[in-house]
Amino acid sequence: MGLDSIKWCRALCLAALTAGLLSAPGSGREHKAGIWKVLRDGDFSGAMNEDAHVSPFGDMDVGGHHYRLMFFEWAESPRNMKGSFPHGQSRLLVFETCKKKLVYVGSYIYFDDDYQRSDARPHIEGNVVVFPYKLKEGDEPTNRLVFGEMGPPPRVVLDGEICDFFK
Repeated sequence: MGLDSIKWCRALCLAALTAGLLSAPGSGREHKAGIWKVLRDGDFSGAMNEDAHVSPFGDMDVGGHHYRLMFFEWAESPRNMKGSFPHGQSRLLVFETCKKKLVYVGSYIYFDDDYQRSDARPHIEGNVVVFPYKLKEGDEPTNRLVFGEMGPPPRVVLDGEICDFFK
């Protein structure tokens, strides 16, 4: 091995190590930029540590507004646990694209009993988010979140629970 190959090997090892550190899952670094910066700038009230995860859900256009919806999941790890048992929360996050910039508008807490199955996840139908909650005979549907011309509703009932739209 010549001197050049040793330098090459060291450079390759250093690059691989650096890449691994920068892309470590759940690192604090990834919660400082991108969607987390948008949430922070929009006064998001949820957890924003390595136990929190955001994933894309879908887009909808309603009344001249373009909304981007995302899922937020937070399950407290033993390392970050403040109480005697772990806490968690699921939210549907609502963003609006304003002048080509994504802006956090608010969220709804929802309950995801069995969303691990793909057929049990919420889905979008036009201007409506449909949750996989069972409908009870004689009751008004409580599995739908309808976006109107004025945007997301300030309060809805999902699966019998009152859900306010909040930051």
